[in-house]
Amino acid sequence: MNATPLRAVTLKLFDTYGPNDPRNNLSSLLRSAADARVPLAISPGEQLMDLVFVDDVVDAYLAAVRRLQVPEVMHEHYPVSTWWAY
Repeated sequence: MNATPLRAVTLKLFDTYGPNDPRNNLSSLLRSAADARVPLAISPGEQLMDLVFVDDVVDAYLAAVRRLQVPEVMHEHYPVSTWWAY
């Protein structure tokens, strides 16, 4: 029995956001504070964050499917990020 080698594209997802997201995350807290016109008590913002819009995540999955159609692709890794380089 001959087995076909496993081919895969791994996507590393960072924090995501988008419409109708029920989570109580930073973007929803910022939106609520802006709507209510009240200050939001948060850190000075020295930490690094990478928030990726859900449409960009979908585009990344579609790109991964296209990469798997290339016969030479065996296993690749990609960050799904708003930053252009890591």
